[in-house]
Amino acid sequence: MTRQGFQKLISLVQTRDDIIYFRDFQELQEQHPDKLKVVHCITREDPTGIPHAHRGRIDADLLRECVPDPGNCFVFSCGPGITPHARRAAKERGEEAAPQFVEHMMALLKEVGLDKKQIKQESWG
Repeated sequence: MTRQGFQKLISLVQTRDDIIYFRDFQELQEQHPDKLKVVHCITREDPTGIPHAHRGRIDADLLRECVPDPGNCFVFSCGPGITPHARRAAKERGEEAAPQFVEHMMALLKEVGLDKKQIKQESWG
């Protein structure tokens, strides 16, 4: 059963200090526990003491936990992606450009059952 209007925010950072708007998101989550859950994935520190935090990167298991019904959701993925320069340089070497965060997330989201039409992505780099 899905909850209409329920949002989950998954952020990936290296340290606690890298979490943007931490207090704001914590307050919103506390004020609206029926509408928002924030999950922080922290790669270079122990996340003990941060509600719903995980140590490490976003992976398929975490996505399955956060998206129990892949057919009934929409995902916005934002982060560094393959730059046009990196794509051209790889092509000149006869190689594929190495996937960055956004490409990795697209693959993971497809792996857990989301269709490309359910994913909006924005990248920079």
